[in-house]
Amino acid sequence: MSFDNIDHFVVLMEENRSFDSLLGYLYEPEVVPAGQHFEGVAGKNLSNPIPPEADCAQWEHVNVQPGYTMDAPNPDPGEEYPHVNTQLFGTVFPAENARLEAPRMKPPYNRPDKLPSEAPMNGFVLDYINNYKVLTGREPRYADYRIIMDCFPPEAVPVMSTLARGFAVCNRWHSEVPSQTFPNRSFFHAAQSSGLVINEPYSNWVRKGINNAETIFERLESKGLSWKVYYDSQEHFPLTAILHFPRLWGHIRANFCYMSQFFEDARTGNLPHYAFIEPRLFINNNDMHPPAKVFGRVGHSSVLAGEALIATIYDAIRLSDSPMGSNYLNTALLITFDEHGGCYDHVPPPAGRQPQPNEQTRQMDFGFDRLGVRVPAIIVSAYTAAGTVINTPLQHTSFMKTLEEKWSLGHLTERDLFANDLREAFSLSQPRLRDCWPILKPRMVPKAYTTNDDPLNPLQRHIVKLVKTAIGEADVAAAEVRTVGEAASFLRRKVEVLR
Repeated sequence: MSFDNIDHFVVLMEENRSFDSLLGYLYEPEVVPAGQHFEGVAGKNLSNPIPPEADCAQWEHVNVQPGYTMDAPNPDPGEEYPHVNTQLFGTVFPAENARLEAPRMKPPYNRPDKLPSEAPMNGFVLDYINNYKVLTGREPRYADYRIIMDCFPPEAVPVMSTLARGFAVCNRWHSEVPSQTFPNRSFFHAAQSSGLVINEPYSNWVRKGINNAETIFERLESKGLSWKVYYDSQEHFPLTAILHFPRLWGHIRANFCYMSQFFEDARTGNLPHYAFIEPRLFINNNDMHPPAKVFGRVGHSSVLAGEALIATIYDAIRLSDSPMGSNYLNTALLITFDEHGGCYDHVPPPAGRQPQPNEQTRQMDFGFDRLGVRVPAIIVSAYTAAGTVINTPLQHTSFMKTLEEKWSLGHLTERDLFANDLREAFSLSQPRLRDCWPILKPRMVPKAYTTNDDPLNPLQRHIVKLVKTAIGEADVAAAEVRTVGEAASFLRRKVEVLR
């Protein structure tokens, strides 16, 4: 079985993009690979209603259309659980939640009294307008909010499009939680978030916090298998280690390395059995996270920087060919995203198995009984046929399930126990040699597309506050760190405190 020939798994997890926003136009209906189904936006009449009180309300809907603005949506959409409820169901309950930041929203957190069998996916425009007003203090114009329905065509994102067509694209891959970064990244490695559904309060995640569940890293280690987390040297803190603070911080020196080490490990054939890559999150971020706009101060970002990162990682694997260890023939690369980040997708999330059926701590009354919004997921390997479209329902814990079955690790919760694995991505009996792998041609990344004076996007702000909490400075005023440059300086000063 070709799956048995995969000895090394590499995962790059980017930030806050839905499937439709990046890959919805990947295939036109008439060019979908023979015998396969692709659930995209091309050829469909997809839209969201405009609230009656909004600007340009003489138009009743915003239609999905191709978008070419590489930092859109700007500002960043809402991504916390109450925002996602509005996006999925088009509801704001109680009405005052429309004027509040997510942590201050009130029960039932925009969840409808009775959930429909399928979410109508009709509240992305409504939620974007509400969030825009909270972030900027003004009513958005039609041109400001219509971008939430834009989806990049293949020529705008040639790296992801080439890899999705040249290997396997997962058509039904969902994030684990209908919410934001911290719980979804926790699920990816622990198959749970200890009942937490949003990033706040930060004390839940660090030191004696609630999130202290066993991780897949520890299972790998118990079997004598190697693992590393690679992150950018400008970051100073690996987010994965902080989210699983009580369990992983003792591994910081041995298992957490800068990206320069990843490229060296790939070149020399010394990749671990499992390599997890964190993108650069702050200065000149390449995580694809949308930028911030805070009361007149406009941030910057570029999806093209993430495209460039993907290309360098792919090429490091493609060109790796060491007789001493891992090389392009026995390494699989998964490119995915932690959550949709408020970006539009038209496919309703399915139900989800509760990780711990008897779990008592459930933030915002969420039962962890449904998955999050669909996100991009691309699988690259020598045993993956070009033009593969995988329609099996998949989720973040599908990757964990794959490792568990590969190396008999056992499951961590019921979420990964019942997840489907990724075996069907490795369908070829003979490997594709290097000259059959596509050559990537990323677009030029704008110079200095972020500046030190950019306001922090929500994720950057959350990470700074998470670190403050971890080092016992949670009471320090948040205004101390207001820009990307100030955040980078703060993290650089504080890194040794945690080490």
